[in-house]
Amino acid sequence: MVPEMKKSYEDYWTYEMCLDLVEKFHKKAHQERYEVVKALMACKLKKGDSVCTYVQIMQRYMQYLEKPNVSFDKELAIDMVLNSLPPSYDQFILNYHLNKIETTLTQIHNLLQPA
Repeated sequence: MVPEMKKSYEDYWTYEMCLDLVEKFHKKAHQERYEVVKALMACKLKKGDSVCTYVQIMQRYMQYLEKPNVSFDKELAIDMVLNSLPPSYDQFILNYHLNKIETTLTQIHNLLQPA
């Protein structure tokens, strides 16, 4: 433990110290998770941006959220990516749903890459 932190806990019982640390770090983790979810939900592919880079960014957000045990069903992750695409991808989305493609987010990323 860092000396400054150790000094601040010298009058605590072990149990009290653990409770205090959990409370402090849980709040921080909750705030970070909120910020990532906020950024993820605000993602929209802008005209002229690379769809490949965009999907990679969304994948990173989802991977970050998996670290603190926020699980994403693969279909939910795909739906979030498809929902964030601009109208110019409507035909791709329609084909995806009509063909009921069983795929992963990585495969969606590959399908969206320009030929």
